[in-house]
Amino acid sequence: TVPSPLASPDEVRSRLPETVDVREKLGVVLDSVTRIRQAMTREKREVPLIGFSAAPWTLMFYMVGGSSKRNTETGQAWLQDHPEASLELP
Repeated sequence: TVPSPLASPDEVRSRLPETVDVREKLGVVLDSVTRIRQAMTREKREVPLIGFSAAPWTLMFYMVGGSSKRNTETGQAWLQDHPEASLELP
């Protein structure tokens, strides 16, 4: 659950960065995936490596409602009331 979800479209610009240095913020994840792929190659494992983060809809509901299961009406209202701001969500 997100403890302090976005309350208005104005917060998209004031609380979320315009750019993100992926290496800085998620470097440990990228390094882990690289190490797993290298181990799979060494072990001659010919299977896909699949990761999961969430669908855009789920992430949006967390950002504006704090959860994807609770407060779904908040996410739906956001889409209806702020369609352009919804497109700006990262």
